Amino acid sequence: KTVCGEAAVYLGMALKKRVMYTTPLKALSNQKFNDFCKQFGPERVGLLTGDISINRENASVLVLTTEVYRNMLYDKEDRSVRDVHSVILDEFHYMNDRDRGTVWEESVIHTPKDTLIV
Repeated sequence: KTVCGEAAVYLGMALKKRVMYTTPLKALSNQKFNDFCKQFGPERVGLLTGDISINRENASVLVLTTEVYRNMLYDKEDRSVRDVHSVILDEFHYMNDRDRGTVWEESVIHTPKDTLIV
């Protein structure tokens, strides 16, 4: 699954479009952010969690928690979910979680139709 997610990142970057990589936990978002900074360069990667925002506006790859992504979809003023090549929903098995699963379900339902979901 890591290869599929990273392939979507490379393809989005090649097409000069933004990619969003979501994780269920801030700790995982921080880890993926650090990994991607090493892999793609810190100027191309951003991080957005409930309490941290790094390079949100300019990043080619934005790493964020799934809840933050879902909230962006509901915010009509937030244009950052438009013109996105793909959204990678890491740890998708959380959709089966009784308390938090609806976040993944809502993210899939409300992701723009022209955005690839991985």
